[in-house]
Amino acid sequence: MPDTKTKTTLADVKPEVWNGAVVDELHAIAQQRPWGDGNAEGYSLVLQGLPSLTDVAARARYHAGQVERFLDLASRTPDHALVERRLPWLVALTMLNHAATLAVALLPTSDTVDDWIRGDTGESVVEAAKQHQNPETAELARAAFGLDTPTVNAALTSPRAFIAGADRLLAATSALEPSRDSDDYAAGVHWLERGKTLTDYITDHLDLEYRLDAVSHHLRWADNFAALLENGELSPTHRDRLGRAQAGAMILALADLARIALWPSRGPEDHQVKSQARELMRTRQDPQCPKAIVELAFSIGDQMRSTFGTLTARLSEAEI
Repeated sequence: MPDTKTKTTLADVKPEVWNGAVVDELHAIAQQRPWGDGNAEGYSLVLQGLPSLTDVAARARYHAGQVERFLDLASRTPDHALVERRLPWLVALTMLNHAATLAVALLPTSDTVDDWIRGDTGESVVEAAKQHQNPETAELARAAFGLDTPTVNAALTSPRAFIAGADRLLAATSALEPSRDSDDYAAGVHWLERGKTLTDYITDHLDLEYRLDAVSHHLRWADNFAALLENGELSPTHRDRLGRAQAGAMILALADLARIALWPSRGPEDHQVKSQARELMRTRQDPQCPKAIVELAFSIGDQMRSTFGTLTARLSEAEI
């Protein structure tokens, strides 16, 4: 394990050799899709394969800490060219943090403590948006994380939920460290020392058109399950399976939509796919929360690209 405490600048960070793949939280969720074309049974099993909301929130915190670590080391690095060369590390860690944060919004909760963790995460997003003077993003975050719903409100005002949630999240975050093993289907945590792997992650081309096709596929199934649920003669078992299948299909669709929103465009075709994806969700008759999650993802993606574009320009000017 690299010594992370004695490093004072980015020049002190020596990239380690690790040949695994970086899997973000949204990608891990999207890979829970049923085999083949799918059916009610397959989509109902999606919920069983989803990660723990606490673990996802902990990984979001871990990567936020690595983002802060990069910025701290970069602020003390006189070689601006080195900072610019290693900027993809920061982009990748920021992406991992945002992917996990959005996953906290779209994953189901299992108890009041999960509700508190979701609410606490949402409040952090709202506060960050306000600090950057972005009230629209703050309002989207309130809706995406359900901050105005009775369930989340009750959890956020409960002393017991606060103590249990803070303890659970602290324990999960403290136990995290990058694994030497590689798992192409599960999300993990990564530190600055994995700079080369992080760069590979952010420079890989995500086929946005393929992801949009997957979104449309999942939404068709979600609408099909919703229509079947209107049948008043369903048995309780059948109704329960259809309800879980509808929830599973919607979660998969939201995960892919959020990935499309966060991922950088590589050309005009990607810009067109992003526009289609955004419009697809805007025109649907879905509840406010899913639509807000997607709009929040696009808002975060747009802000991220603007911020890093400005930072790259300033670093280039500093080298002259």
